[in-house]
Amino acid sequence: KRWNVWGDVPIPYPYPNEQVGKSPALPVPATLLSSKPLIQTILSPGDVLYMPRGYVHSASCYGVNDGSFHITIAIPTHDWSYGKLMSDMMVRLLESQDFMGGRMRMSVGRTIGLTNRLCEGGELQVKKQKINQEEYNHQNERRQDMNLLETNITQAFQLLQEQITPMTIQAHLQRKIELHNQHAVSLQEEEHTKMT
Repeated sequence: KRWNVWGDVPIPYPYPNEQVGKSPALPVPATLLSSKPLIQTILSPGDVLYMPRGYVHSASCYGVNDGSFHITIAIPTHDWSYGKLMSDMMVRLLESQDFMGGRMRMSVGRTIGLTNRLCEGGELQVKKQKINQEEYNHQNERRQDMNLLETNITQAFQLLQEQITPMTIQAHLQRKIELHNQHAVSLQEEEHTKMT
């Protein structure tokens, strides 16, 4: 099989949802494909080619009627990235019932994300005094919702910074590896049981 590997990585260290060329949303840049590949090689049966995460590549058979088969073994290196490890821990903490007394599980105030609903398009035909009172109540509720949101964000980041440390990431990664290894052993034991 003839392989081309390009050296200009469109998205450095991509996460699985950022793999260029795997979906119409992230096509391979035409300028990249028109450039000279970093590697142009022919692989024979038994050969191995390692490509780091994110490198655009293509493979083709020698002749039009030739068939070929190759196996890709993906090592999920994104699982061990700084961002993935920290975001895993952040999500685990933020969604915990114990974190900030469970406040992060509550919905944001009802005015968060809304526009000023009383002044849109002038469609409401009510007395000016009533509009002013409703607008005042709405703005007051919005201020309260925004203040609570700011307080929760500030407190959450302070607590996250206290709880996500090199030692807690080390422990999290150790647990992740242990669970992976336990799962692998249980699969082996299950397979052995089936064979006996």
